Amino acid sequence: RLGYKKVVLIGTAFMTLAVYPLFVFVDHGDIGAALTAVLLFASGCGAVLGPMPALLVSSFPANVRSSAIGLSYNITLAIFGGSAPLVATWLIDRTEDLASPAIYLALLGAVSFYATLKLRHN
Repeated sequence: RLGYKKVVLIGTAFMTLAVYPLFVFVDHGDIGAALTAVLLFASGCGAVLGPMPALLVSSFPANVRSSAIGLSYNITLAIFGGSAPLVATWLIDRTEDLASPAIYLALLGAVSFYATLKLRHN
């Protein structure tokens, strides 16, 4: 009904705006608050990752699709996913805030939102 691009945009916008409060909510000291935060986080991830295969397939022509998806997805994951523990540790050390890795996630969420917005297809 909405189309995968709109669902990804909604998911990335939600994750960008809500990730820091959700990190804080998880560490609230209440199991109900933590479960609620994790459920909301999982919902946001699902909104982004659920339509991702369709988004990737429609982003590249058939003759280069497999290589283009493999390279773009895995190089990006290696750079940003691979550096995440280092960045998270550095942020916690600098800010003394256990929720500060959410800043990194929010920044990457904003980049993802912008990149998805610039896609030419619905």
